[in-house]
Amino acid sequence: MTDQDQSQDQSQDAAGDAGDAGDAGAGPAGDVGARAAALRAELATRREASGLLAEATRVRDAAVAEADDLVREAQELATTLVAEARADAERERDAAAERARSTVAEAEATATRVKEEAEAEAVRVRDEADAARAEARREARAEALAEMAQVRQQAERLIAGIDSDLRGLATTLASASTVALAVTTAAAELDAAVGSDLTDTTDTTDTADTTDTADAPQGADGPSGPGGEVTALPVVVVGPDDHAADDLAADDLADDLADDGDGEPGSTSGAETAPGPVPVGEDEAVAPEPRPEPATGPSQRTASGARAAGGEQDDLDQALTGARPLGWLFRGH
Repeated sequence: MTDQDQSQDQSQDAAGDAGDAGDAGAGPAGDVGARAAALRAELATRREASGLLAEATRVRDAAVAEADDLVREAQELATTLVAEARADAERERDAAAERARSTVAEAEATATRVKEEAEAEAVRVRDEADAARAEARREARAEALAEMAQVRQQAERLIAGIDSDLRGLATTLASASTVALAVTTAAAELDAAVGSDLTDTTDTTDTADTTDTADAPQGADGPSGPGGEVTALPVVVVGPDDHAADDLAADDLADDLADDGDGEPGSTSGAETAPGPVPVGEDEAVAPEPRPEPATGPSQRTASGARAAGGEQDDLDQALTGARPLGWLFRGH
């Protein structure tokens, strides 16, 4: 209770006492003293109550002040605690961030180290692979060079063998060509000699007898009649149409000469080269010598007989030594 409230209570008490005094003046005198005593007692009570109220007010004010102090202290303490908690939280946060940064740095360092080790391992593996590849390439190159050297040696030996075979074949072909030329020349000479003899025989033999003997069958020993004398032999002319038979005869003669080639010039052994067929075409065929004109005089017949039985026959036999019989030269028309 404040001082204003106490003043109001005292004014109300004074007004009540005045009213009671007016009522007492109208009543008997003995009631006034009692009422005065009662008023004094009530006034004392009120004064005590006012003192108690003032004391309570003081106590209340002190309590409010203490409470305010406590509130201020509590606020200050709370502020301090909040500040300390904030500081602790910041310190914890900073420590956690530092630990996180340290962990990240360690992880980065570990990753960098692992990456460097992996790169070094990859470089080492690549170097080993390059070395192995280079070694394999060198080995393959060495093997290829060795195989190439072997192939080259084989090719050189094969080329040398082919060259030797070609030289032997060329020698054989030259020898066969020479033999074919000799055979063709001898055939031409034989043709000329036989033609001259036939001309002489025709001049000295009757036409009817010649016809009969020409139609008669030939004996087993050759183109002769039963009596062994030469009858009408056909005149052989070597021309372009006779080249096939000449080729066959030249081939046979070349084979025989190759078999007997120890004494022949230009011949080769059978181990080196095998003589092949000698191609003789129309351009390579030797043209026969022109046949001499038949003569009717006895001197010409005598010369022809001597030539046929003389040295030219020996030369022909010598040229055709080892050859097959020349029955192929006498073809019937």
